[in-house]
Amino acid sequence: MPKRHGVFMSSTLEDIQVKHKDVVFFVYRRIGRRISKFGELRVSQGAVVWRGHRDQKGRKLNWGQFERLMQERGLRSERRRRADRVSVPASRRSP
Repeated sequence: MPKRHGVFMSSTLEDIQVKHKDVVFFVYRRIGRRISKFGELRVSQGAVVWRGHRDQKGRKLNWGQFERLMQERGLRSERRRRADRVSVPASRRSP
């Protein structure tokens, strides 16, 4: 049975553009009956930062480094369903 982690994000239900504040995902794991913090993932315009539950400092990757890491080490996942796709404003699309 695969391990599952709880992931929580405080947000509103509308689309959010990351501007001046990071979006923070808190990740928890269950060990027996106890739930403990596994770490947190911070997403910003310039980078993603993972900080484990005991780490003083996080591990930072800019978006280019993150993309290379995922292409080299990430496992293929299921396809996105049509309903899951997010529309990007025309002004933000790549040429």
